[in-house]
Amino acid sequence: MVILIGILLIYIYKNRSDFSQAIKRITKPHLYTGMDKMCTLYLMGAILLLLIIYLGTIFKLKATLILLLSGFALCCGVFQLHILCCYQNQKIAFESLYLFLSSNASFFRNWEKALPCLEHLASIEPEFHCYTEVILEAINSGESLIQAYKRVSPHYLVVTLAVIMEMAETYGNAGLDHALLSYEEDLDQWKVYTEKLNQELLGMRLKVLLLIVMSVGIAYLSIGMLRETVPINHSLFYQYTVTGFLIVILIVLMETMKGMKASWICEEECID
Repeated sequence: MVILIGILLIYIYKNRSDFSQAIKRITKPHLYTGMDKMCTLYLMGAILLLLIIYLGTIFKLKATLILLLSGFALCCGVFQLHILCCYQNQKIAFESLYLFLSSNASFFRNWEKALPCLEHLASIEPEFHCYTEVILEAINSGESLIQAYKRVSPHYLVVTLAVIMEMAETYGNAGLDHALLSYEEDLDQWKVYTEKLNQELLGMRLKVLLLIVMSVGIAYLSIGMLRETVPINHSLFYQYTVTGFLIVILIVLMETMKGMKASWICEEECID
């Protein structure tokens, strides 16, 4: 029992920053983006808790061990809420950056000057205000266009757009249409590739979830056959072993989903 509690406490302590962020998201949801489906997330957490209680019942575990599993499942539910919100935030940030770059390139084709282009973009697209404000503030403080755009993101497509705009302002608009057309093709390919990659990673996690369900099912069938020959329900070894097995299942589930927190903008694609 002490070993099981120790494992749980170590895991929670190891991920204490994630749990802290998750609690903030629950208590102050208005401070975070990607929280529009809170009811769905709470429902998923409740289902996870009820599922653990149900598994503890069908495996005929003692009430204290079911209570221990339920407490850990509740913590995992909070952790899962944090992970799913991070995933949604990263998705929103990626889509927002893509739309900003696409609109910026399109408007610059007409304006051919950075400042009027950004001011016009900010006036007709309020959702891009967070980007244009940073860029304009950096330019007004004396930074170059490339440095200003790097403040938004060091991603190579952000820097490339700044280079195209700076070259057009410095050396004229000869070849600007071709450069912007090529840039927009690269931008669209980046969007398609990134979305496909994240869909594949999500699919892999769903496969792991399926394997977890299968492992629990196999364990239940194996224990059921063993009960027919040996009375094991009241054995302490059985009680703690099954509880440990279910704890490991929850940890594997959380570690599998932890990768969903990762940014959709790869560090390898960024310029120092």
